[in-house]
Amino acid sequence: MTDATPTRLWVDDIPTFQGLFAKSGNSLLRPFSLFSLFRSSGPSRPPATLLRPLHLYTAKDETGHQALIKPLLNLQSYSQQLKEYLNTKQDGPLDAEDVGAVSFLLDTLPIAIQATSIVWTWEGEWTQDVEDMRAVTRQCLEGVFVLRRAVNELDSSSTSLTEIDRKLLGSIFEPLQPTSLHPDEYLTMMFTRASQILEELVEAFRPKKHISSNRTSPLPTSRVSVSPEDVLEVLALLEILAQGMDTVESLSGPHFSKTKAQKEKDKQRPMRISMQARLLRCDLAFSMANGTMKDIQRRAVKRLDVTPGNDETEEKSIHNVEEEEEHQAIHWEEIAECSLLECLVKCKHLLEHHRGAVLSDRVNKADYLGQDPRRIPLPPSPRSPNANTVVPLPAAQVEDASDSDDSEVESDDALDTYPCPLRALFGLHDRYEEQRLAVWLTLPGDRRTGMGTYMRGEEGQIGEAWDAAGVIMLLDYDNNQLVSQFGLSDDKLDKWIDLASRKNAKKIRRKARRTV
Repeated sequence: MTDATPTRLWVDDIPTFQGLFAKSGNSLLRPFSLFSLFRSSGPSRPPATLLRPLHLYTAKDETGHQALIKPLLNLQSYSQQLKEYLNTKQDGPLDAEDVGAVSFLLDTLPIAIQATSIVWTWEGEWTQDVEDMRAVTRQCLEGVFVLRRAVNELDSSSTSLTEIDRKLLGSIFEPLQPTSLHPDEYLTMMFTRASQILEELVEAFRPKKHISSNRTSPLPTSRVSVSPEDVLEVLALLEILAQGMDTVESLSGPHFSKTKAQKEKDKQRPMRISMQARLLRCDLAFSMANGTMKDIQRRAVKRLDVTPGNDETEEKSIHNVEEEEEHQAIHWEEIAECSLLECLVKCKHLLEHHRGAVLSDRVNKADYLGQDPRRIPLPPSPRSPNANTVVPLPAAQVEDASDSDDSEVESDDALDTYPCPLRALFGLHDRYEEQRLAVWLTLPGDRRTGMGTYMRGEEGQIGEAWDAAGVIMLLDYDNNQLVSQFGLSDDKLDKWIDLASRKNAKKIRRKARRTV
């Protein structure tokens, strides 16, 4: 039960999927009834049967995505009807059945995300239906956080809340069996698809050896085949996930009795998922920018052609830039720079709030979700003397049992979806400077700014954010730890130390003047 005030905060944000599958929906509309014009009753609670087809849906090659459209239209009807119904209840409390209707929609959204993402991820040909599938995925992911907040307000002990939290916790881990997902893995597609794209980009830009000799070509043999639309979609979903996780106060691990340390870890988990999503988004943008360096360099040179006060030069340059944008509308370097800036600001925020563990601790899947039942050892068979038979794992995770030390290290690494955030962040900053240097070297020598200034980014924002985060890191981490464990270069560490020394000297001088 709840009053009207918290209800108003989220009802308007319930996704309703308006305007999607319009062409397909016309043939699936219910027959028009004159009787419906004379009904005096208000909107009613939507029946759960509307969502059952989506819960029972399984993708089939022979039907393609067409079989999914009707269940999605049912989802649209359910969410619209629920929203209208809840708006009529704003002046009174919600009963248990009302809360159940909201919870059931929350249960359904991850299923819709998984089903629709498969379509637009692997569908080779663009159609309006496929584009609508993208929109459904986005709206469902946004709806997950809207309805999670709602269910938390309405019934914090709801099993729906527990289940969605497990899906959020599982979102950063690679599925154990990609072709047969466990319910905890329904929200993994953002991370897994981004990782797949990165692997494709690495393969595309890996230096190729010439068949006629042992020489290695420094350039890729062909352009990247990854769809820019798919990349933009994954970037958008990672952004939604990161921002949504910022609104989650805590995510409970498998421990029921909570110590103070465990409660702190619960608070750190959504922060870690949010940071991982931002870093992966940044990594993906930099990788796409790497594939369009010539376009980036051309744009940088053309920007220099705009001379302030010279209308003719400015008009000609603007025309050239617009002509370039017609062929290369996506400026990956700008997306990458904005993403890196966001990561640095987030890093500084975590350090200022004494959450450095989010940036440096290892991620253990068992600490997030508990023991995966698919990994639990099977009971010994009466016919087999081997009592240690276990569920088979993918070949990539099979360890050499004869070398226990190496096995433990490799097993630990397998539990880390990505490097710890600090190591990943330092690597991204290195890549940023490499790309900025590559662009700076192509600029006319008599018209470019100093290299140090250029490396700090547009208006020096990246440099300022990097220095601000670095000065705080010196207080939280040992210098040797930053270099050896997290991969910070010695020269960058020296610059931070020098900057911190100068700041401390200024503080001492100001304090001395006040005491005189």
